[in-house]
Amino acid sequence: MKNQLILILFSILLYGCSEAEAETPILELTGVYTNESDTNYANTLDQLPTLSVGDEIDISFYLNGNGNNLRSFVLKNNNSAIKTKFFFYGDDISDDFSDLTNGVVGFVDIPETEIAVKATILEVTEENPVLSFYLSSKAVNCEGASFKLEIPVGEKVVNNE
Repeated sequence: MKNQLILILFSILLYGCSEAEAETPILELTGVYTNESDTNYANTLDQLPTLSVGDEIDISFYLNGNGNNLRSFVLKNNNSAIKTKFFFYGDDISDDFSDLTNGVVGFVDIPETEIAVKATILEVTEENPVLSFYLSSKAVNCEGASFKLEIPVGEKVVNNE
């Protein structure tokens, strides 16, 4: 049910955009940090270390409507092995159009903002979990922006030397 709601909301968001020749909104990955490390993997995702149970990953984005106001940001997490939580910079979200427990954030007439997500690994699975992010603006005939982040997971190796 939750996944169907997210898919329906995302479909509506893609078709519910307000200018004839709109530009795609900008969804820029600005930070990917693991376990309070100072290393930012945003530009080197292929070097992201393998995470295990209890590890955390902080993901941040710059969101820009590209000439239009932002409509919504959606986080799709189909993996129960990861717990996610949103962090916002400012009070730009709409309480009426947001459903944070289902990964949907609605915005109040703003052209740009920043948003962060903290993900905690709850269990290691055979396949690496993927978090999907979607951004839409209030422009007509625009496609939303999307980004997928695969998180490498595995058991911790203990060195008994």
